[in-house]
Amino acid sequence: MKSSRVLVMLLASITIISLLAGCNQQAANQSQPQTQTPTQPQTPSDSAELSLGAAAALEAGPGTIKATSTQDFELKLGHVIAVDSPYNQGSEYLAQLVNQRTNGHVKITVFPAAQLGAEVDLFEGLTMNTLDMALTASAPLLNFCPEVGIIDIPFLFDNYEHAYAVLDSDIGMSLLSSLENAGVIGLAFYEGDFMTLHMTSVVKTLDDMKGKRIRTMENQLHKDFINYSGGVAIPMAFSEVYTSLSNNTIDGGIQNMCQVYATNFYIPSPHQAMTRHVYNASPMMISKATWDKLPSDYQAILKESAMEAASWQRNYNHEFTAEKMEIMADAGCTFDEVDLDAFRAVGEQIVAKYIPSVYSQELYDAIKNTKY
Repeated sequence: MKSSRVLVMLLASITIISLLAGCNQQAANQSQPQTQTPTQPQTPSDSAELSLGAAAALEAGPGTIKATSTQDFELKLGHVIAVDSPYNQGSEYLAQLVNQRTNGHVKITVFPAAQLGAEVDLFEGLTMNTLDMALTASAPLLNFCPEVGIIDIPFLFDNYEHAYAVLDSDIGMSLLSSLENAGVIGLAFYEGDFMTLHMTSVVKTLDDMKGKRIRTMENQLHKDFINYSGGVAIPMAFSEVYTSLSNNTIDGGIQNMCQVYATNFYIPSPHQAMTRHVYNASPMMISKATWDKLPSDYQAILKESAMEAASWQRNYNHEFTAEKMEIMADAGCTFDEVDLDAFRAVGEQIVAKYIPSVYSQELYDAIKNTKY
């Protein structure tokens, strides 16, 4: 019993001595300055994976304009199409180019998939200076800038080369300049592609069009083409199309092949009628109020970069569309060639209605006769 007491007292003494030693060491540590190894700030490429468009822009040249200004600007750019679409990749390409060429002083954040509203909302945001930049189809601009509407005349362009030759020429620049009347600066024409009909049933002839309820944008030229072809044009918000196809409220719609894939419209409407009747040119725009705040060197860089990004986006759109059409075909889609002469005759009726009563005969002829 006595030996047990001695052992307990010995263990207690050891514990007390250990505690005192620990306290003394802690006090000594606190009296010394604490040092930490500094961490390096992360770059955007470290912290988040770059989009395909932004990554591609890293390989582009410096451009022809040297930035001398040092003011910082943060701009918002909105569009309504999906993240993996050529629309979005081309927007990210532009954002990266501008960031590089202004030495990081102009940052453009892209908001895809209608995060900032429908296309009409985006354009109104530009006119009211509540949004800096937007990429939209030309069709929603007609109520604000009717001159741009001539682009949507059916069968205006023979092919891609013809469209590019016109849109990148003085004719295209003049059309972009007309946006300034609404308080918007047009920078370049991106590509939405030639538009076709995505349908729930096969359409090859005008007889197949009879009574078909087909979604269009709020664009009289688009509505006329459907109505003159025997269908029933139904203007509808882009966000409502998939549900309306799925519940048979509509029988199809006008859209380019890229967006048919990106929005999964090909699932409820697997029959693509390859009319290719209108080329969807999509202006990249900036609010004039925002534009006027930018130093002249930033303005020049933005304009040059937008033209360069538009060219890249068009090429990427062709690659993307070809790849996605293969996927659609594997999923059971049909790509049906139509009675093109009959549909072109419908287009001539629309030309007769709008030229020269609405759009200039001289401008129409200049477009049709542009060499490519």
